[in-house]
Amino acid sequence: MEIIRINRDTLTKKEKHLLVTSGEHGKSLRTKVDTTLKVKDFALYERANEKGEVVQILGLCDVDNNYYYTTSPSFIRGFVEIADIFWDEETTELEIVVNEGESKAGRKFLKCRIF
Repeated sequence: MEIIRINRDTLTKKEKHLLVTSGEHGKSLRTKVDTTLKVKDFALYERANEKGEVVQILGLCDVDNNYYYTTSPSFIRGFVEIADIFWDEETTELEIVVNEGESKAGRKFLKCRIF
């Protein structure tokens, strides 16, 4: 596992652990479709899946200390673009909306937008 990006260098070891243990301490981000989420911490990391393929995973912690995880490339791309613009040293939370889209082939995917 390799951590690519975290939102603050002051995360404790426990907070980092909780952000990068997908599924063990939280829920799939799909459980938050069509809702807003106030994100206080995030970690983007890579890990090998069951097939041995390296995948990117985004771990999010909301202001109520609930953890959510996704491997959705479209959501990760959207979230990182938003974080690049809105997250800085003074930011304590970022309110986003989790939406679901559908490809022309009928496959569902997650999207992220600023609230």
